Amino acid sequence: MNIFKELVISAPVSARLQFGFNENVIISAIDTSVRELKGLPIKANTFITLTQVDPVTRKTVAQNEFNYWNLDPTTDFVVSNFMEQFTSLASILDALGKDTSEFEMTVLMAIGADKEEVDVIVKTKDGAKLAQNTLQNTFYAMAKDSIGVNCPLLKCKLVVNKKGWLEIPKVMGCILPMTSTEALPEVTAQERRIRAEALTAAAPAQVRPDTLGTAKTDAPAVATAEKAVAATPGFAGL
Repeated sequence: MNIFKELVISAPVSARLQFGFNENVIISAIDTSVRELKGLPIKANTFITLTQVDPVTRKTVAQNEFNYWNLDPTTDFVVSNFMEQFTSLASILDALGKDTSEFEMTVLMAIGADKEEVDVIVKTKDGAKLAQNTLQNTFYAMAKDSIGVNCPLLKCKLVVNKKGWLEIPKVMGCILPMTSTEALPEVTAQERRIRAEALTAAAPAQVRPDTLGTAKTDAPAVATAEKAVAATPGFAGL
């Protein structure tokens, strides 16, 4: 591995990715470790750092870290949250040229479910934990050889949640290879409205969340906030 390129990619930056369309982006790090805050584990998993780079030198231009909230079987949203995380991770794998059908099959087999049983399994404490770990570990196993210096240049659409924090939309096609002739989904009027309302609510100063910790990979951690609901392909039986 070219050590110089690795250092350039992982160099800390203050610039952040932008709402809307971002080009020449790579996945510079994936961290699946359990992070702690004040000695207690935080309720988040699968920390993914997206880094915008100069397409020629691969020098870091901007970056953000994204994550997913842990599945909570006590809520009414645990099934949709599972589906959202699956879709988001599958979209990234698809952009990396990986087989999303293999991802789906591996996840289902690991949790001992078919499409119709997923909504039952994730509503139990043990089932939710198994599904969550399976999602992130299968994703990491399939993506790990295609991140960092080996990651192809990507383009992505980013939105913000009601608190104003950037997030990856939970739909297929929101991250694509730069070489793809397919267009990213348009930024909708609703997405613009949510951003405008978040910016208004944040004025005059936006409070940053507590630091989540430092990724044990090749890029620093940058906290992002909660997930938004979006449509999900795959697992059509639900």
